[in-house]
Amino acid sequence: MDGKINEYGYPFEKPQKNFDKADAIVAIILFVIGYFIANWNLFLNGPHGLGTLTLIVAMAIISCVYMHVKGIKLTKKASAQLVLIVILSLPLLLSSDPFIKFLVSSYSNISFVYWFFCACGNREENKIGDMLFFDLVKSTLLLPFSCFTDIFHAIGRSVKSTSFGKKAGLAIIGIIIAIVPTMIVTGLLISADEAFFNLFDKLYDNIFADLGEKIFYFILGIPVAMYIFGFLFSNVTHEKKDLMTREQNEKSASVIRFLPSVVTCAAITPIILVYILFFFSQTSYFLSAFSGIRPEDVTYAEYARKGFFELCGVSIINAIIIICSSVFTKRSEKRAPLCVRIYTVILSAFTLALIAIALSKMFMYIDAYGLSILRIYPTWFMILLALIFIFIIIKQICFRFNLARTLAIAFTIMFAVLIFSDTDAIVARYNIDAYKTGKLDTVDVWMLHDMSDSVVEYVIPLVNDEKQHIREAAESLISKRKKHFENTEDSFADFNLSTWRAKKAIDAYYKETK
Repeated sequence: MDGKINEYGYPFEKPQKNFDKADAIVAIILFVIGYFIANWNLFLNGPHGLGTLTLIVAMAIISCVYMHVKGIKLTKKASAQLVLIVILSLPLLLSSDPFIKFLVSSYSNISFVYWFFCACGNREENKIGDMLFFDLVKSTLLLPFSCFTDIFHAIGRSVKSTSFGKKAGLAIIGIIIAIVPTMIVTGLLISADEAFFNLFDKLYDNIFADLGEKIFYFILGIPVAMYIFGFLFSNVTHEKKDLMTREQNEKSASVIRFLPSVVTCAAITPIILVYILFFFSQTSYFLSAFSGIRPEDVTYAEYARKGFFELCGVSIINAIIIICSSVFTKRSEKRAPLCVRIYTVILSAFTLALIAIALSKMFMYIDAYGLSILRIYPTWFMILLALIFIFIIIKQICFRFNLARTLAIAFTIMFAVLIFSDTDAIVARYNIDAYKTGKLDTVDVWMLHDMSDSVVEYVIPLVNDEKQHIREAAESLISKRKKHFENTEDSFADFNLSTWRAKKAIDAYYKETK
């Protein structure tokens, strides 16, 4: 009951949700899926390789079958989007980099929830648009948690409604009753017979040794299964269809737009004036990056590192300012006032200039000292940020330009470039090639020790290098990886091609040296 009274003086009753056999079967399967997600994908162990990819494919299959049973037709567009999600999950199999696998797993999980939400016809637009933020909130939070406990109701009502379910329920009760006497009898037989003791000891080592850990992961997987069933069931039944509609979302957005355009422009004006002064006063220092010339009183490292991260910070602040001006400024029409749009273009143009300077300085730094992960990731982020500001400028000029959809596509492409590029291998290959060609005086092999298994095949040739410190660092890396592989059990969940190739390369190296 929700506390409301109808016209006859009786309290309203919430409509009872209907669950069928398909719901019960999916619920039971999800408890198993939840266990493996807790074991292979959560933060305790981090995303695994082939195991996590298998879970993503399994969820794709389960969701498609569930939609078909519920009478929801999967369109060609939705099918293509699901295939894209699976493709973007392949670095879980290809890479041994924990950070990349974390990014891939997070992206796949969020995009899968949003995909299912769209495939069931629950979003407010036919394509990605202004409602994207609200749809993400509704798909990832509102819908799953509105049906969070329904997994138990689905199983419980199925048990009560069928003769097989009733018998299965009674059987489970019988098993629970038998636990204590079975333990007592087992203990007595172990004490009485040595052969049975040896048999039970083998069974314990093979099955029950990690029972406590397995129970822990099963318990941890229960809320995971509850969440997954919640978003599956709520989407196929169009639960909460009357909440967060387009009209409600636009009304909510209009409420927080309370700043007059004069206030917004007045707040941005001092920042723009500071940028004008900045470019006039620091031209000879910062813009020297474009010509590849550094000031004489600073090193390459000091020049690039200091300026780069400061300019990155300023660019991010500018992005926040633009978002806030768009969200909180009053609108007489659907688009922002003209003065705010002009200020947004000016601020975006200044930001693009700062990004160009920062990237020029970073490229100068890379040319002098080689690549590293801490040089690749910020560079990737700044390029992505530059694209965002370019699209923001286009949006201010062309009102019909779909900013949300364009940003989603651009981010997906940039993300694909990042996760498929194997950044560790790029760093190792670039630095070692630059060293061999004489572009770099040395190569920091010790830095490669902290990277993934992708670097192994590039480091092995360095064991024959003429410089002793490089030979020793290379031999140390190979020796450590060999010991790690020997002390680590091969498992289905952890398998990835990068580690497999590294093992093969190390085995081949030691066979040649014998």
